[in-house]
Amino acid sequence: MNAPSTFVDERVFVAIDEMVERVKQFKCEPKFTSWLDERENSVPRLGMTDQEVLGRLITLIAYSNNAKADGITRLVDQGVFERVFQDYSVEKVAGLRAENVIEIHWHELKAMRFKYKVDAMVQCAICLISIRKQHKSFMAFLANTGLPTVLKSSDDIRDFWAAFDKIQAYFRESSLPYFRNLTSLCHLLMDAGFDCAKPDLAVMKAAVGLKIVPPPPKQAKNPEKSRAHSEQDLRKTVETIQAYAISRNMRAQVLDLFFLIHGRQTGVTQLVKTGYY
Repeated sequence: MNAPSTFVDERVFVAIDEMVERVKQFKCEPKFTSWLDERENSVPRLGMTDQEVLGRLITLIAYSNNAKADGITRLVDQGVFERVFQDYSVEKVAGLRAENVIEIHWHELKAMRFKYKVDAMVQCAICLISIRKQHKSFMAFLANTGLPTVLKSSDDIRDFWAAFDKIQAYFRESSLPYFRNLTSLCHLLMDAGFDCAKPDLAVMKAAVGLKIVPPPPKQAKNPEKSRAHSEQDLRKTVETIQAYAISRNMRAQVLDLFFLIHGRQTGVTQLVKTGYY
């Protein structure tokens, strides 16, 4: 299938081709293929209950803001979040006081880095109750936005971003923490099985190296540090990943993994031999 012409930059696509092939040359098996297959076989989970959605929101918030992925994964595997946050019962979590959770459980949760995440998790439960009243459930709301389940053409990419804009606007109106932000909303949609990528620091580092977007400007007060990428550049990176994935008969979330590896995200460097870097 040809790449959607609206998004094609052939020089960028060639650079991505070369990056993908180099990652494959340095891959560590069987871990690499196991991670790849999990992403390749993901499908939109439109049947998730609000309780399951809350579990995913809490987990994604825990991983955000450059928290060390290995530390958060250990907490997930040990069932810490599920225990602290009442088996993800929406009503029970909505009734929690963040300061009480922090006082009692922060010694267990400190791998998240920031205490304000606890309040955001509680607020997510409160927002889920509000969304349920208007749309029956969180996933029912997503299903009614026109979000394509699988991207196969440039029209699908345009439909994806039209639905994305509706979702983001509604989340802003609903004051849903974190997920009204472009990067976190992309992460949520990818996690739910939709063809998307998360433009985090590692992915954007790869995007700069592949000349999809320019480096972010330097901070005026501290020229040694960079500002955040603009939302326009974040979106352009995800659109490019989606377009390339369609052109190469690949899922966007699979290509996201290659970008994470190339951008040296700590959680995935184990998937390639050290010589890659």
